Amino acid sequence: MQDALDRIRRVLADGVIKKSKLAEEAGVSVDALAGAEREGWNPQARTVEALVGALDRIAARLAA
Repeated sequence: MQDALDRIRRVLADGVIKKSKLAEEAGVSVDALAGAEREGWNPQARTVEALVGALDRIAARLAA
């Protein structure tokens, strides 16, 4: 799970996608990403799964 959290943080920090767009794509509230830039961020497992799924879909679209 730590790898997934690091991936989400990295994508957000690099400005690849805005929090609001990632939240929308993942079907979660933007509030679920509050504090994502901090090391102590501790979202629910289903939130992380939704966010990683969204990142995978976005990456696939960009690669196409």
